[in-house]
Amino acid sequence: MGNTMDLDSAEVGRVISCRGVEWTVSDKTVSRQSGSYLERQWTLTHGSEELYLVKSEEKKASGLEEIWVLTRQIPLSGVSYEYEPGSWRGLHEDSLPPEAPRCVKYAQADYAYDSTSSVKAKDDDGNMVPKDTWDFYSGDRRKNLAIEIWKEDDKDYPEAYLGDVVTPSDFEVLDKKAALPRFGLKPGQGVFETLKNSASGAGMVGLMLIINGFPCDYFIALAVPATLLLCLYIQGSAAWLTVSCLCVWIAVGAAARLSSFGLSFWSMAFFCAALSVVLPRLMAMFLQGGQISEHWRLAVFGVLPALWVYSFLVYIIFAPGPHAAYQFFAACLLPVAIAAAIAALNRVLEGSDGRP
Repeated sequence: MGNTMDLDSAEVGRVISCRGVEWTVSDKTVSRQSGSYLERQWTLTHGSEELYLVKSEEKKASGLEEIWVLTRQIPLSGVSYEYEPGSWRGLHEDSLPPEAPRCVKYAQADYAYDSTSSVKAKDDDGNMVPKDTWDFYSGDRRKNLAIEIWKEDDKDYPEAYLGDVVTPSDFEVLDKKAALPRFGLKPGQGVFETLKNSASGAGMVGLMLIINGFPCDYFIALAVPATLLLCLYIQGSAAWLTVSCLCVWIAVGAAARLSSFGLSFWSMAFFCAALSVVLPRLMAMFLQGGQISEHWRLAVFGVLPALWVYSFLVYIIFAPGPHAAYQFFAACLLPVAIAAAIAALNRVLEGSDGRP
């Protein structure tokens, strides 16, 4: 498939194919220990899944040793170590052994201690801190279990990773780049965390508007779709999702306009459900090679804003004023309930592997 030079030069945003799945490089770091040890790490994302491709190079008396590992984070509490022959104890953040144990166990499999490496690496806050890594391998050396210990100022923070020893030929660096988050958003940050951040900003604006006399229900009618659209933009969403959302919004607007708002809310809901099922599959046909996954996002960013606006237009135009509390809550809850049902439907139809 690929080669070492291609993989070494894969930059942030590049798409890499591995085991039939296309992964996006969302981050790349290089850590060094004097002149004898060099570690490169690529963070690979596919939807909400995240893997780490680690290449370590160490100069030894026998020559340069190069190891590639494709790994993912596992719970530290699931790893136990042999503190004395025949006796095992779980690893915990506040009670690590003073040095690497000779053997660890995870999911009933044993891993023998191999080596310890120490580098300066960038932590989650962007600071360069010391990081020690204990490497353990299975008996056939096909699997690697690593314990990373981040030595922050206040305390040590250990993390556990389990992965496969791989070769560059297992990967193919594709001649295309994927959309990445905007405004310095952390690569791989989830939808719900982005929604929380976007909603915080909208809440501050809303508070100022309401204090100055803007109707609260009108603000909520505008704030929810605006927050969702901001989140969609910040995340740098894939082309298929952006195009599908536009199609939903245009279709709902056209249906409302042509029927002069004569369509019932439930008819519009069924219309949106049909669009959310059909559009991702149409995108897969026309956007060859694109990553068409996590169809439920269309319900969040396409269907929910469209139904929310339609629901509040019906509420404003047709509900008799002054508006009762139950009318306002119905305008809010019905679009959310329908969008949640459509998201669940898409997850079922899409399958557990994230592809249709």
